[in-house]
Amino acid sequence: SDGAAKPVSPDKVIILLDKTWQLAAARGGSRRDLIRRLAAAQAAVHDRRPRAEEAEARHATAEADAGQGEKAPECLDSALSRLRAAQKTLKEREWELTTVRRRLEDS
Repeated sequence: SDGAAKPVSPDKVIILLDKTWQLAAARGGSRRDLIRRLAAAQAAVHDRRPRAEEAEARHATAEADAGQGEKAPECLDSALSRLRAAQKTLKEREWELTTVRRRLEDS
């Protein structure tokens, strides 16, 4: 073996081209799927933000009203519970959005 390149048969070239085409098509499909998921995550975060802001406003109102009656502790607990749930959902959606963005950057 003198180190010279061996000739490649046309059949092998066609097989390699076909595999390359399949890989490119699969990558394009994955990219489209990631873009679709990113758009869905962005929409979900956008849709939930007003609810989180409303919950924060209710929390502030509950804190302001905390000394004005016996129902104040339950009202505050309820508002805090809703606020925590909204914050958790928002964090989950932001995490999903960050994950999809990283995947898109890596593809």
